[in-house]
Amino acid sequence: MKKLIIVLLILPLISFSQNLIYNGDFEKYSSLPTDNGQLMNCLGWNNVNLVPGYFFSNESVKGSPDYFHRLSVSKSVGLPNSSIAYVKPYSGDAIVGFCTYGTTTPPGFPVNSFWFMDNYREYMSSKLNSPLKLGVKYKLSFYISSGESNHIYGASSDRIGIYFSKEKLIQDSAEVINVIPQLEILNEIWNTSWQKYSFEFIPNKEFEFITIGNFYNDNQTSTSVVMSNPPVLPWSYYFIDNIELYEIDQTSLDIIEVNSNNKKLLKVTDLFGRETNPKNNEVLLYIYNNGTVEKRIIIE
Repeated sequence: MKKLIIVLLILPLISFSQNLIYNGDFEKYSSLPTDNGQLMNCLGWNNVNLVPGYFFSNESVKGSPDYFHRLSVSKSVGLPNSSIAYVKPYSGDAIVGFCTYGTTTPPGFPVNSFWFMDNYREYMSSKLNSPLKLGVKYKLSFYISSGESNHIYGASSDRIGIYFSKEKLIQDSAEVINVIPQLEILNEIWNTSWQKYSFEFIPNKEFEFITIGNFYNDNQTSTSVVMSNPPVLPWSYYFIDNIELYEIDQTSLDIIEVNSNNKKLLKVTDLFGRETNPKNNEVLLYIYNNGTVEKRIIIE
């Protein structure tokens, strides 16, 4: 009589703490957006100059990231047909968009319109759920898209950066914030679908805020016009969704790496944790000294 042994390997739990980014999927809001420049409608997020809206007559221009939502009745910030591009959220109903590169006013456009300025920048910022810990490794990830079609902004750019700080950053109007981001997408990107970007890092300070945007001047930023037919504006704009920041438990990773080749069986239990002897046609857990567990089914 032959016996078939089915083994399912259960690795040690690689534990991650809670997401340190509050409302990283942008689903929570104080009110639905009704126009561009209303990032602060999204709970926990701001545009660092703390002025809502995007058009300001008789005063200096302001950087103004956009909050988009499926439930918005606005033609500008409703999804998937927004004024910037046709785009569906990576998940849920909401996303945020921000400009990373702008140039001077083309012929025929109003003077001093906010999106026609040298070094125009938009930043999105949030306070972390708890300060980062010194010497601990973290993983940051998010999804970026340029939109699927109907693009208004038609250029790619590099220099999408992530800056962690102990104090919140301040932008007086729409100028470049002069700091060096700890994390950065180095290449120019243009994604008509959602692309995931991930970073692992160890902070050197107990940072409490995260800010995302381009922290470099125009002459330090590389751009390329991607969509030129039909004509669109040669500026760079990106949608972002599902921002996550987790502490990585290195201990569990080390256990897997160091001990997986020298494991010794400690005990065999049933699914309720009771020690038992191997039996046919019963699901059993084989527990080893390196923390791994094998779920076995012996079928006779």
